[in-house]
Amino acid sequence: MTQAQEFFDEPIAGSTTSTQDPAYEAWFRRNVEAGLQDIREGRVVSDEEAHSEVEALYRELVAKS
Repeated sequence: MTQAQEFFDEPIAGSTTSTQDPAYEAWFRRNVEAGLQDIREGRVVSDEEAHSEVEALYRELVAKS
């Protein structure tokens, strides 16, 4: 069993979303699996790169306003 499968099999405390909305649960599972696949294939950025990209986007948005 993969970590993703273990994660999905454990209920989230206080959560009712997955039992009430199967479409949301399917969407969530697909997106988590896609993210894990990206990690396995090395499609990641460092924390510093992510912060730099967000900072640049923020400055761009502030400049436009």
